[in-house]
Amino acid sequence: MAFDCNFLQQALKEIHPQRYSKSRNFTDGAVTKLSPFISRGVVSTREVWNAILDQSEKWEDIQTLTQQLVWREHFQHAIELPDIASTLAPMVGATLSLPKAIIHAQTGIHAIDQALQQLYETGYIHNHQRLYIAALMVHHGKISWQDGARWMYYHLLDADYASNTLSWQWVAGIGRDKKYVVNQDNINHYTKTTQKGTFWDVPYEQLEHLEIPSFMNERETIELKTPLPSATLFTFQPELPTFIYHPYHLHPHWHASLKANRILLLPPSHFSKWPMSEKGITFIINMAQSIEGIQLWAGEWDELNTLLSGRKIYIQHHPLFPYSANHIEPRDFVAPDIKSTSRGFFGYWKKIEKNHLTLMKNERSSEK
Repeated sequence: MAFDCNFLQQALKEIHPQRYSKSRNFTDGAVTKLSPFISRGVVSTREVWNAILDQSEKWEDIQTLTQQLVWREHFQHAIELPDIASTLAPMVGATLSLPKAIIHAQTGIHAIDQALQQLYETGYIHNHQRLYIAALMVHHGKISWQDGARWMYYHLLDADYASNTLSWQWVAGIGRDKKYVVNQDNINHYTKTTQKGTFWDVPYEQLEHLEIPSFMNERETIELKTPLPSATLFTFQPELPTFIYHPYHLHPHWHASLKANRILLLPPSHFSKWPMSEKGITFIINMAQSIEGIQLWAGEWDELNTLLSGRKIYIQHHPLFPYSANHIEPRDFVAPDIKSTSRGFFGYWKKIEKNHLTLMKNERSSEK
């Protein structure tokens, strides 16, 4: 079933920056829930940025939401920096040994179990729930952040290599002087639960002294399998250019005015390193079906490139799809000429903010 793009346009119009600013940390807060569409490249961060700007002319009204959007772009830049890339251990193999309580949503912490059930059923959970689960696994289950990141990536509809990986590093304290920690009071506050008596029901200063809770000791081996569709042959018109789509770039309006061959690339070798659930693959294919004339190639790039040899090929840049093509286009970032140069976010944010406020000032001057 093809995705109805009208839904997404309406969702952009219904963004509420002020309500988001006041409630975003609560699991029932006014978050946009646009992350699956942003991650899959159905809508760009620039388009979301512009939609946010349409909601208010006052910078203070939209500053919090725009800053969170820019965090996503910061991660996209940072993941390619050599000093950060060197901290990323290869995520090879699909077999993991994880706490049974996590796999079956039976930790006994009500807010965590509800979040796990929601993740398995829908492929989406609030960012705070992601941090809670990561903290539980890394700090109190002694699960490596790499394994935790791969497991969560597998289940998320908005599975994003950069955001997911660097968020797990942030929880683990990689590249920073402290770890992300949480206790039951924090969970109760932001999830609006009232549970008491859990192992997390202690002051923050006691967290580092906690032993591994018994419910996290029993492990279960799971295998993350990606149910790719069967490889199919495609037909193409050799005189036309070919546009290659991939799981991070599914924009329905990409050069839509041009008559072209359009192919969604799903390489098995990619998914052997980055397994994705059936929900995730189905979501990608459904998003792609909104692209007129799209054809599916569930095969490797080299073979496809050989078939297209000598023809004009377009692809959008992404570090997980570093394929050569005649035309490699940049992603549609808020400020394409501004890049993160370190793990730190706020230097990058200040550049984005200054750039935007300067543009606003110039626009107002030209209107006078």
